[in-house]
Amino acid sequence: MEEKVFLRRMMRQRRRALSQTEQQLASFSLTKQIKQSGLLRRFKRVALYWTTDNEISLLPLLKYLSKHHRKIYLPILLGKKMYFMRYKIGQPLKKNRFNIPEPNGRFQPIYPTVLDSVLMPLVAFDQQGNRLGMGGGFYDRYFEYLHYRRNKKPILWGVAYEWQRVEHLNTQWWDIPLQGVITDKGIYRFYEYRN
Repeated sequence: MEEKVFLRRMMRQRRRALSQTEQQLASFSLTKQIKQSGLLRRFKRVALYWTTDNEISLLPLLKYLSKHHRKIYLPILLGKKMYFMRYKIGQPLKKNRFNIPEPNGRFQPIYPTVLDSVLMPLVAFDQQGNRLGMGGGFYDRYFEYLHYRRNKKPILWGVAYEWQRVEHLNTQWWDIPLQGVITDKGIYRFYEYRN
């Protein structure tokens, strides 16, 4: 556990040290990677995250997906649980207890399997598709059913700067592995590591 705490602190410090120009270039490069790959072309319902703590911004991608008539979902927190809520560009946002913007409106829960693909933030990732998050376990709890069901929907993609890749992450039984990671430099697929 101490190793994860140290790695999380180190990666977040490096992320915070990025200039605004570096962040913007990475965001545009990431969006270009996704557009050229056609990765999200067949998906109608895509969950994204609202950027915080110098994570790669998905705002250009959000605008692109919205323009191409995709349904967008953003995470919201209710108590100790995370859910996803439909979001349309221009819809009011409110900040949650972690100061992260989330859709503001009447909460209408959806089943996770409604989503086709989820792009989630991370602090670090490894070659086997393991993800180090912020430590709250929100995504792992929300997608816990993927451990027990044959239905592997939605497809889980991590989003990161290329330098966030590490050789190996120690995992716990409750950690939900990713099926891929998209960075500003490339796309990694880990389907063979999924159960």
